[in-house]
Amino acid sequence: MILIDVNEPRFYEIKLKAEGIQVRRERIEFCDYIVKVRDLEVAVERKEINDYLSSIIDGRLFRQLYLMSYHYPFSYLVVVGYVSLALRLHYT
Repeated sequence: MILIDVNEPRFYEIKLKAEGIQVRRERIEFCDYIVKVRDLEVAVERKEINDYLSSIIDGRLFRQLYLMSYHYPFSYLVVVGYVSLALRLHYT
C-alpha cells in the first residue's frame, strides 16, 4: 500500500495502479508518499529539481527532512530532474 499526498500529480497514482500497487490519496503532513509494508512505514519526498534548489536556498528542505526522519524509521528524498540544467537556467 502506498499513501499519496493529495497535492501530488495524479500521474504517479495512475502509474502505480497500472503496476498493480494498492494506492490511497490522503493528506500527508511531512512528505509526499508513505510506503506501507506490514508494520513498516517509509516516508518519501519527491522534489522537482527547481523546488529542490529553492527549498535548499530558503531552508525549508532541512526542516522537512528532519521531520521525516523523526516520524518515520526510514525516509527518502527523490530529486527529479537535472541539476546542471536547472543551475544553468537559473544562474547564468
